[in-house]
Amino acid sequence: MHLDDVQNAGAFADIEKNLRMIQCLRSIALELITFLAQLEDFQKKLWLKKKFVVSSHYCITLDRVPEALWPEVVANPQQWARWKQLGVWDGDAPGTVEDLKAAPYRMVDTSLFSVDFKSSLMQQMEDMDSAISGLLIHGDNFQALNLLRERYRGEIKCTYIDPPYNTGRDGFMYKDGYQRSSWGCLIREGLAALHPLVTDDGMVFVSNDDNENENLKKNFSDLSYHVKANLVWNTDGHTDNQFDIKINHEYVTLSQKSKYAAYGDVIDPNTRAESNLWKNVAENSITKNGPANPYSEVILPKGFPVTSEYGVINANVPESQFFEELGEQKYFPRDLIRKYGVSFPIKRNHSTYSDFKLDNDLTVCAGWANLKKLQRFIQNGCQPFPDEGGVMEFYLTENGTVYYKKTKASARNIISVLRNFSTTEKMKYALEDMGLEFSYPKPKDLISYLLKIGASPIYLDYFAGSGTTAHAVIDLNREDNGKRNYILIEQGQHFDTVIKPRLQKVVFSAEWTSEKPTAPVTGISHCFKVLKLESYEDTLNNLQLRRTAAQSEMFGTLPQQAKDDYLLNYLLDVESRGSLLSVEDFKKPFDYQLNIAVDSAGAYETRKVDLVETFNYLIGLRVKHIDAQPQRGFVTVTGTLPSGESCLVLWRDCDVLDYEGVTKLCDRLAINPSDNEFDVVYINGDHNIPTVLTQTAEEGGESGPVTRVLKLRQIEPEFLQRMFSVEDV
Repeated sequence: MHLDDVQNAGAFADIEKNLRMIQCLRSIALELITFLAQLEDFQKKLWLKKKFVVSSHYCITLDRVPEALWPEVVANPQQWARWKQLGVWDGDAPGTVEDLKAAPYRMVDTSLFSVDFKSSLMQQMEDMDSAISGLLIHGDNFQALNLLRERYRGEIKCTYIDPPYNTGRDGFMYKDGYQRSSWGCLIREGLAALHPLVTDDGMVFVSNDDNENENLKKNFSDLSYHVKANLVWNTDGHTDNQFDIKINHEYVTLSQKSKYAAYGDVIDPNTRAESNLWKNVAENSITKNGPANPYSEVILPKGFPVTSEYGVINANVPESQFFEELGEQKYFPRDLIRKYGVSFPIKRNHSTYSDFKLDNDLTVCAGWANLKKLQRFIQNGCQPFPDEGGVMEFYLTENGTVYYKKTKASARNIISVLRNFSTTEKMKYALEDMGLEFSYPKPKDLISYLLKIGASPIYLDYFAGSGTTAHAVIDLNREDNGKRNYILIEQGQHFDTVIKPRLQKVVFSAEWTSEKPTAPVTGISHCFKVLKLESYEDTLNNLQLRRTAAQSEMFGTLPQQAKDDYLLNYLLDVESRGSLLSVEDFKKPFDYQLNIAVDSAGAYETRKVDLVETFNYLIGLRVKHIDAQPQRGFVTVTGTLPSGESCLVLWRDCDVLDYEGVTKLCDRLAINPSDNEFDVVYINGDHNIPTVLTQTAEEGGESGPVTRVLKLRQIEPEFLQRMFSVEDV
């Protein structure tokens, strides 16, 4: 209503009518706002909920599979068919045990075998997390990072991602035409979820181009990352570039979690072949004149090293006018140096040298770099001394110039322009030689170089694309027998058709031509784990609003105002709880099921999910051993929590192991207050296991009654709390 409506009203009743209408509209609007707020908060809860591990399996080279399991491998036609599809087996029929022995680096895929086979294999794997070199996660990158938070908090030193450049280019594997703000949110969400995982000296490489470079750097800054450099990659091969001016560069933006980052000792491969860097030596004159380098005199003592065996170094003191014009200035100006033709350092006296050493003291004057280190060298009797991971020494040339020489076990020469690191086109052809198709793969040589700069025991890529990051890690380990690990996250359908087979192939052979391995002797021992995560759409598929009989009865007795308040504020959260996480179904944890999407059209089917793996990641467990015996009603997982406490997780089918059964199992596992070897024990379901034991001196107390406590925790409340916990959102 406007002021004119009041002024032109024929009677007060007209104004009152309008006011009533406004009050009514406002009341309805407030209720709509309240309900929409409930809906938005509920959607946020669904999005931030940690997602279930729907399935898990392993790909492991035959040399790591116990020979007792080989007969099952031989008898599995699916595995032989998969090997033939991968190109690591030529036969038309399954082979024999001898064929297994002949190629120990074929990878056994446990998804093709029974649960019992997988369980038997896991039982033979000691210190499982150390035995697994790779983790492949099929799911949304934010959801995966969210689930990995506790397990890998503060452990990822180097991350590389190749997100969509937001150019709208046809044929790109990801959606590539976002609004600028939407692209920024996509990147920001991932970087924010990544932040807790990064070590204090860690770094993040992001491939991008001019289109979103400034947006990317702003997101880094907003999230307290420190942008170190825009590395410029000379792409050198975009044949599809239709611009008037051919754009042949992209960026790899390097950012750090803190101002300090530990870089690997890497030499740019374009460095001159004759450079001392290849010998791990840095060498240069220390004369440096300028305002930042005041001149001073240094006495080089008798015995100071010289590069020549014998000779004379002549004095070269400038004429007096030079010093008169210099006056009170503390450094040698460039124009004055040129005017009088002064060469440096200025040598105050003549000196001779023999046997590669000065015969007498020589006084030299200049502005210096490394002055303090030169003085330390002299004080050390002109002997080399350790310095920042290397050995530092100084010497004179035959014309009297002072040089430093630093020798390290390895050298570093990282240049901001990245040249001659192959091309996307060449990498695409290399994948085709492996029988794989992917539109815009980053070249492995480029990624290998970036990973060397990162120098991390674990590499993370949450826009995995074709899997080049893992390929590069595997090849780096092949080169130097390293123990680098990798984590790949990808939600695209090409996860199963490109990434996984690519890694199986490169483990078997470093080189491929016409879909055939050409260097099987280069195969390596390897194991990676594959997880499939519940998606946000899966969460929606399983959402059901249920009101119990007791709730319905109570709801019927409430006054209308309370009913309205419940519907507007609490209905979605309260009545959906059982469908988001049913702790009642934890009584039979190996049969827990969800509706899981099976295609992009929205079709879904009911599948069992892996509560064991899900809980391991929720509590951040570093798994040492898994004893899976679901046919006997239990699975035990041992490992270490992020707190450093040793932990046992006992999952049981409560119908198979009742109170008496679980008590017997705990006795066999020595789970009791008197001699339990674990700091923390988790068990699902009700039980009557004692948690406190008081012993007298006669019963084992040292000097009187002693109380021993078993730190026993229920899985269900811990699972519930951690699945819905929200951090820094």
